[in-house]
Amino acid sequence: SAGSEGTPHAPGVRLSVDVASHTLSLDFPPAALGNLSSLAGAMLGQAYRALTIPITGAIRPRHLHALRLQAALQYIREHLADPLSVEQLAELAGVSVAHFRRVFQEAMGVPPHRYIHAARLEQARKLLATSQLPIARIASYCGFSNQSHLTASFRVAHAATPAKYRAQCQR
Repeated sequence: SAGSEGTPHAPGVRLSVDVASHTLSLDFPPAALGNLSSLAGAMLGQAYRALTIPITGAIRPRHLHALRLQAALQYIREHLADPLSVEQLAELAGVSVAHFRRVFQEAMGVPPHRYIHAARLEQARKLLATSQLPIARIASYCGFSNQSHLTASFRVAHAATPAKYRAQCQR
């Protein structure tokens, strides 16, 4: 490592990352700090997109209305191609629309419409990565009004078009 021979050196940056019980450590000289700043900006942008896209997973543990919401969540997964209204989902959960919105937000961490949109994008990602279906058909299967709607939503969420995403997956 630099400076181990007792030679004076300008302080740099040491980056250590622990991944799956392995530690990766890198030493960067002061001249590299500008590049690190650019890299950090790009990484923060990706992290922001990843953190602001709602996860379409499970209900938060021990939520009071978990059983009521399960029917609505199952319905969303099975009917992504159909128009989905909050009124319809509230009826499935057996609660008023206002109560459903509040309970859904508490349990899932996002409002129903954002969850539905994220579920549609997740399904589109899966189909793009695993099938050769035309993008317009994928848009229809996932509940987007047309290919342009899917492309615009996909670009906002993933900083890439569906076609570019598919090409990256197939490499």
